[in-house]
Amino acid sequence: MNKLFQYLSRPQPVILKRWHMVIIPSLIVLFILGIFQPFGIGVMIKSDLVVLAGFVLITVIGISIITCIFPLLFKRFYSENWTVGKALLNGFLIVLIISFGNTLYYYSFAHESSSFSWENTFDTFVSFLVITFLVSIVPFAIITFLQHNHVLSQHLQEAQELNKKLAEKTSSAQTVYNSNPIKLSGNTKDFIELHPEQFIYLEAYGNYVKVNYAEKGMVKQKLLRTTIKQMEDELASVSFIIRCHRAFLVNIKHIISVKGNSQGYKLSFDYPTEEIPVSRGYTKELQGSITLHSLFLPHP
Repeated sequence: MNKLFQYLSRPQPVILKRWHMVIIPSLIVLFILGIFQPFGIGVMIKSDLVVLAGFVLITVIGISIITCIFPLLFKRFYSENWTVGKALLNGFLIVLIISFGNTLYYYSFAHESSSFSWENTFDTFVSFLVITFLVSIVPFAIITFLQHNHVLSQHLQEAQELNKKLAEKTSSAQTVYNSNPIKLSGNTKDFIELHPEQFIYLEAYGNYVKVNYAEKGMVKQKLLRTTIKQMEDELASVSFIIRCHRAFLVNIKHIISVKGNSQGYKLSFDYPTEEIPVSRGYTKELQGSITLHSLFLPHP
């Protein structure tokens, strides 16, 4: 129990801290604008440090909106694993917001005329869009590189710890059934009856699920017309079957190794099957379940 408490109470590693993702690019932008003054921006701001600080502040606000506010508004999207594609999308949104803010700021304060005018506003916006994009290439590349390495290092370390837990299990347990058979049925008369220990993993296919299970030393499959949510409810009483992804349920007892990469985890089983991904939103549940299983639910 002491061992379990130490594991659950330790600080959980996180993706590169949000304030790092705001401050680092902003400082790089400040350096580029202040030292190199690219694209004629030195003439535009007339070497006014206050005006320059305004552009940097808009950069801070733009990055903060995407990195701090959007994850609260779009929890499902940001709870999934980090990918370069998502980083690119975030970068595009940041450039868009900063360009819009710079356009308003330019018309309000930085332009020779302080009066706001809609004339040529679109052209000014496009100009700022191009400038912001070009200036952001270096900080964006740096922050993406740091994110990738941080996430990869974190997942490799966690995977190593999980593999140590999995190694504590005894082997050849798939032929021993300690639980009563359960019946998994779909929305039709079709069903499958098996022992929970036979269950390896389940994959969702729209309105269908494919159950992968062990029988006589082989992997067999059964397609049922139902949803993964219904299957999750039917298997809720089985503690060693958990959800690891929006499309997968897995049996902890059949996992033999966890591989870490920049996207998250990949699970391998003691039967020849495909590797199963683990979404970021389910990593803590997986870690806790494997730990509990290795401490209190040893393999038969």
